[in-house]
Amino acid sequence: MIRNPSPFDPCKEWKIAAGVYSPRQIVILVSPLLESVIAKLGVDPHNAISSRKLLVDGLASLLSTVSRESTMPIPPSTTDTSRREVAKQSFRISKTLTQYIDDVSDPKMESNIRIQSPCQGYLWTDAVAHLLRGPRGTRQLIQLYNEWLHQMVLLRDSLLPFQNYADVQLSVQCRTGPGLRDFEEPRSKFLVQCLTRTVSQTALIDVAKVFTAPSLPSGGYGVQYSHGLILPAFLSGSNSLHLLRFHSAYLDASVAKTGAEILFDYEYANYPSAPRSEICDPIEIIPPHRWSQALSSVIKTEMKECSLAVEKSNDKSQPRCLLKLRIILNESVRVSVDLGQVARGRRYAYQMAETRDDLKAPSTPGFSAPASLCNPSSVLTQPGLVTSQDSGIFLIPAVNPVIGLALLGKLYPDNVVMLGKQQPPAVAEAIGKNYGPKFVLFGGDFRNELLCPLQQVEDRFIKI
Repeated sequence: MIRNPSPFDPCKEWKIAAGVYSPRQIVILVSPLLESVIAKLGVDPHNAISSRKLLVDGLASLLSTVSRESTMPIPPSTTDTSRREVAKQSFRISKTLTQYIDDVSDPKMESNIRIQSPCQGYLWTDAVAHLLRGPRGTRQLIQLYNEWLHQMVLLRDSLLPFQNYADVQLSVQCRTGPGLRDFEEPRSKFLVQCLTRTVSQTALIDVAKVFTAPSLPSGGYGVQYSHGLILPAFLSGSNSLHLLRFHSAYLDASVAKTGAEILFDYEYANYPSAPRSEICDPIEIIPPHRWSQALSSVIKTEMKECSLAVEKSNDKSQPRCLLKLRIILNESVRVSVDLGQVARGRRYAYQMAETRDDLKAPSTPGFSAPASLCNPSSVLTQPGLVTSQDSGIFLIPAVNPVIGLALLGKLYPDNVVMLGKQQPPAVAEAIGKNYGPKFVLFGGDFRNELLCPLQQVEDRFIKI
């Protein structure tokens, strides 16, 4: 006979109250599930490995990307940069969550709880299976442990988009089930991409919205919500092409007053159909094998001022906004570039992080064909996205890192190469497409000095 819990049953139904939490706080709130299992298992046999260690190790195997029990089995040999970055991020988060669990271990924590947890089909380690299916286990212990595993997997995966995942403020509403179960359906969709194809930027930003701005539509590249700001991580100096960064700040003062959610969207949703301009006439043609001439001819384009500006839609019902990188160059030239297109250009640009040995000592310094040297100021002031109907190499100095980012947002993102100042021209010829125009940004240390506009304007943020 199936018996409903009595109102006098001393066990409490486990749940998390709706609210805003840090990842560490969520681990604490989920911990009673684990503590209840450990308490009900009783005293461990003498000289046996503790139940806590076996159960936590079982979670670690589940969070691994390479174990038999993995819930996100991404092979370490994958050549796809987005999946490789997700795998590395998963490892970092899993390690942190395991440390949080060790930190919050508290024998006095509420442990007399119950839950009905539908089976998720997670694989257990042999040690956990022997423990919970042995004489010390019960059906309720299995459900408690499965729910704890599930909540921790949901937490790990909900944090994957954020480079500074430990700082994120998550708004948990518990609409579809206890704890983080609101993330179940979005996680399933995201997992398909992680396991079968390149992880799209839309997929990452949509995962980031689940516990920050769930009312916003799909897409975009950044979010402003009542508890913070989310933008691409590379804008804060990160080498990551795909991850996002949480800032405890507002860009728009109206959010501080109303709590409204804003989606920072691309100016050109479908960039191949965006208006284009032919690149300006070159200021000089650099002959083949004359790289020193190109370096000596670099135009000193200085940046006087840099800011970020929110441009709202005329339709007040639309939560979509544009975010513009505004720069004042020497001679008071004013430039405005869509930050979404900057992010897109950065992801699509070609870059060789470490110069291959066969390219370090070219027999002839310089490009093998003539190259057109262009003025970056002239490129940045042209309308639309800049390209060329002519084939060949177009050199654009990008000594200032913010100007370099602006150029990434202005050039049509099809065959743009970032050539570090210590790298020989042979690198630019070795990567990218060898047909049509090739735009080579050079003169900056793109690995170490790609400081973003945020580092220059963060003092203007409205701090929370």
